[in-house]
Amino acid sequence: MKKVFAKALLSTLLMAALVPLFITEAHALDREPDYLGADYIGTDANTPNLRVVKVGGTKWLVIGYDGNGALSGTGEIVLFADNVLLSCAYNDPGDAYYDGYEYTKEAMTYKGSTLERTIDQYVKDNFTAGEIESIIPRQLEAMDIPNDDAHDDQWWDDNFHTIDKVPYEGVNALAWPLSAKEAYDDVPQFIRMFASEEYWLRTLGSGQWLELELDEWFPPLMATVDTNGYVTMQNWESEDLTDSHGVRPAIKLKKDNIVFTTELENKIWKLTLKDSRHKNFSVDVCDSTLDSNGDLVVKYQNGVPGDNEYVSYLIANANGTIAKYGRCGKVTAASGTATLTGLPKDASGKIALEAGTKLYVFNEQDNGEKTDYSSNLIEVGTTSGHDWGEPSYEWAADNSSVTAKRVCKRDSSHVETETVDTTSEVTTQPTCEGKGKTTYTATFEKDAFETQTKTVEDIDALDHDWGDWTVTTAPTCSAEGEEERVCKRDSAHKDTGKVAIDDDAHEWTFAEFTWTGNETDGYTAVAASYVCKHDSGHTTSANASLSEEVTESTCTAPGKTAYTATIAAADSLDGQEHTEAKDAKPTDPKEHDWNAPTYTWADDNSSVTATRVCKRDASHVEHETAEASSSVTKQPTCEEKGETTYTATFENTAFEKQTKTVEDIDALNHDWGEWTVTTAPTCTEEGEETRTCSHDASHTETRAIDALGHDWGEWT
Repeated sequence: MKKVFAKALLSTLLMAALVPLFITEAHALDREPDYLGADYIGTDANTPNLRVVKVGGTKWLVIGYDGNGALSGTGEIVLFADNVLLSCAYNDPGDAYYDGYEYTKEAMTYKGSTLERTIDQYVKDNFTAGEIESIIPRQLEAMDIPNDDAHDDQWWDDNFHTIDKVPYEGVNALAWPLSAKEAYDDVPQFIRMFASEEYWLRTLGSGQWLELELDEWFPPLMATVDTNGYVTMQNWESEDLTDSHGVRPAIKLKKDNIVFTTELENKIWKLTLKDSRHKNFSVDVCDSTLDSNGDLVVKYQNGVPGDNEYVSYLIANANGTIAKYGRCGKVTAASGTATLTGLPKDASGKIALEAGTKLYVFNEQDNGEKTDYSSNLIEVGTTSGHDWGEPSYEWAADNSSVTAKRVCKRDSSHVETETVDTTSEVTTQPTCEGKGKTTYTATFEKDAFETQTKTVEDIDALDHDWGDWTVTTAPTCSAEGEEERVCKRDSAHKDTGKVAIDDDAHEWTFAEFTWTGNETDGYTAVAASYVCKHDSGHTTSANASLSEEVTESTCTAPGKTAYTATIAAADSLDGQEHTEAKDAKPTDPKEHDWNAPTYTWADDNSSVTATRVCKRDASHVEHETAEASSSVTKQPTCEEKGETTYTATFENTAFEKQTKTVEDIDALNHDWGEWTVTTAPTCTEEGEETRTCSHDASHTETRAIDALGHDWGEWT
């Protein structure tokens, strides 16, 4: 791992360029408060224009404010020491080792370390109790130190600046060093570099022993920030946890505890904080008076007496700037009066504040250039008496009375009330359906309370005076009818009722003809059937006329009788004519009287066509051509032809299966084998040889072999 350093020239240029950016606008060095609250010092937090404040006897840079800048949440101000406050080891030698090499877990733990104890002691030695009340403690979370192959020296070199947690055990701290991640990600380099020496961060820069060369081991190291503002770590060639580096902590303050801010010399801002000693201070805002000079005199309680304790006032503009500041005098007793001299007045000598400004009184402790403390600011009016809010009015449940109430804006415990009885008047008469209205009126004796009126619907409606019923919709056989009656008081008011069902009030529609008989035997009668439109369960019928027409059967077509049902319009219950036709009494066709079939073979015997003709009608002909199958029924021999038998089978059962045998396979002829000697010849007799046909072993052929004759040897 390598430690990164900036060149001295770069550091010098950055310092020269950025230091003037902290200078704020000029202000008279009268040490009067400048701004209400903390918003002004929070402006431009963590930028080159950030503000510098003095707390705990030292200067701090405002790097976070109310969720903006660095490390702050809502309602928080983050301050970072403007330089190293002191120096110390991360852990003293006595705490750092078991022996000359290996660190103990306790040596690397931030909680209880020399660094933590040094920061805690600095806060105790330099911060007042009031300042500590305004600090927000921070819980520093912990992590175990990974020490495996995945977290080697290269991993630490690449990732130590991403670590945010202290080693091993967390701690709740009032002030704390930055982590490597916070310094690297959140605090700009131009802020980090304002330090007279390298200073500690609270996280590790290396978490394991590293073998840099043979037999040369170096222990875990802490992350630091060097004087050029670079986030780095201790020098592994010469340093360890026992070496001394700078301490540059950060703290968080409660934003709402800052009452106002004051610019000191050298453009440093002093804070005035709320504290518990002044929290009970109060002013009777409604019991102020004017003295003979026209100055406002207020009464206060629960003040804090002391040589540097004052009752003071200020006038604030709407934008938070303080337009006027004055002190009424020291607090010598817990209760008393204070005269606000120096308030702006008009030409007549009356106190006159500019529009949009507010006047506040408070008890403050002045500590010179150190932090001041104050009560809450209490807004007071410029005149004596109450500043009443708008009245509210509460009516009794039965509207018989009204109670008026108003509360003083300056003191909510100051309340004025008056209860009066109401008068009533009918302002809307009741109708058949609508209630009447009564208007109630309450008139107060006190001029501050206005007359109240309330109109209520509390008179019962008259109800209707109905006339006789008139039928508007006649009933049917299945549905009730409707009737109506009209109110005698108002013809626009109508009531409707139902008229009972009339069982005879049908409205018929034709449904179908109902036939007597069947298709086999024919029909003898027919009736027209009807259904009521109002209720399909209501049905009836009427007789209809029936006519018939006979058609005789033929060879191919059956005979039948055609029936026609008719009901004339005059006879139909719906006044319309209806007809319907049906066929019945079917007679079978007479069937064909066929001649015997004839069969015709194709020339190549591949198919056979069967034909038959009706004796009754020669135009009635049935044909079927069937493909013929073939099989060899006699194999050819060497000397005789073979035979094939052809067979045709028809789907029509009227046609018989046909067969035909034909001699159409050529004879094979002999296929003779080699001659074989069956009788060997002698000197005086012929021999014989035979050959056999390969198609049929019974077919043989023989021939003679000439006698050999004598083959005489030499005479002996």
